[in-house]
Amino acid sequence: MRSRELGLPGVSGTLLVPLCARALARRSYSFTGFEDPAAERIVADLGIDPARIISDPASILGFIRRSQIFDRAIADFLTRHPDAIVIDLGAGLSTSFERLKTPPHLWYDVDLPPATDLHRRVIAGDPRRALIAASVDHAGWLTEMALPDGPVLVLAEGLLPYLAPEAITRLLADLADGLAGRTVEFVYDAFSFLMIGTARAHPAIGALARADRSIEFRSGVRTRADYTCGDPRWRLERIDDVVAGLPPPWMMGAIAFRAAFGVPLYAIVRLRLDAGGEPR
Repeated sequence: MRSRELGLPGVSGTLLVPLCARALARRSYSFTGFEDPAAERIVADLGIDPARIISDPASILGFIRRSQIFDRAIADFLTRHPDAIVIDLGAGLSTSFERLKTPPHLWYDVDLPPATDLHRRVIAGDPRRALIAASVDHAGWLTEMALPDGPVLVLAEGLLPYLAPEAITRLLADLADGLAGRTVEFVYDAFSFLMIGTARAHPAIGALARADRSIEFRSGVRTRADYTCGDPRWRLERIDDVVAGLPPPWMMGAIAFRAAFGVPLYAIVRLRLDAGGEPR
């Protein structure tokens, strides 16, 4: 089954790729120590052979490592803030919630309607979890969620590379404005600027991008300052180089790339909202 058969247009159609990579982890990449039973169940329920969706080893390992880094960031924040609210932007068929040993008391999955509709079909509901059909490009999406008080962890896994730079700047501003006065961290993945415009050549999503020109990598960073888009209310807390955690030769290539350009080719970034920040 392909994304078009599931009614997933545009970038939403890419959500099967990381899902299938995670589903392959236990069977074919057990040395990573990662497994995702929920992803395995979903691909089985959908009648998908994950190896037909993604077969490039480096890409599969990259998705697995990305999940591991996000899982650690989530667990770390929830350890420090057990009463936290989690907002997962562009959630797709994310199974981060299922992988947590102790999920938070409130978790929001936010995505476009086709993705949330599929989510409802294949992922069991949970009283601690809410699905929000919305676009982060829509003004007021955060206000409309009417969040209760408490610390907030915002996740964006596999979303920002597809957004234009001005959309990312606006997203960071919306989060800083809408969550001002709270304890907030934002964890997201980002490419180097050299990846912009290369989606059609990507070994994991290239076929999808060649079939649908709306699927493209539209943003990437040149310097560490780009991770906050110049918004002084955000502080860069951590950068995890995804590729540097892969086996050689990818690891060596990542080290050389970072030495040459000053930023990783592909990174998971953790930002912290300045507690004293005020809405603009």
